[in-house]
Amino acid sequence: MHPDRRVYVDNEDVGFVIGGGGSTIKRIKHQTGASIKFYDDKAVDDSKPGYFNVRGSEYEIHQATIQIQELIIESQRRRLARLAG
Repeated sequence: MHPDRRVYVDNEDVGFVIGGGGSTIKRIKHQTGASIKFYDDKAVDDSKPGYFNVRGSEYEIHQATIQIQELIIESQRRRLARLAG
């Protein structure tokens, strides 16, 4: 059984991480070999963050998680820059 990890993401950052037409998340899947799926509970509670479930080998999970976290940080940085702008 392959391990998995959840990477939580605020609703404001989901689109940036997934990318247009899923291009960014597809690139991460291709580069790392990890399986990545997004889940959210917006139908139940719109304020809850969603999460990416990352599955694969420990190495694949680690690599994919780093890339997702970097994208979340970049999305937040851009949002703060717009607000400060």
